[in-house]
Amino acid sequence: MTVLLWVLAGLAVAGGLVALVAGIAGTTAPKGPGLAARLRAGRHLATRDEQMARRTRLIGG
Repeated sequence: MTVLLWVLAGLAVAGGLVALVAGIAGTTAPKGPGLAARLRAGRHLATRDEQMARRTRLIGG
């Protein structure tokens, strides 16, 4: 019975560490365009740089 508790405690600690690393890794992703840029793009008023970036993303995959 004691061994089972130790195994469960170990799994809980391991799960917590995995969640911590995933949370940190998920917040270091590059930030996307701001709200104003997204709204301009939605109204087809994107700047030339934004249009070229979008075209490059579409072509590049």
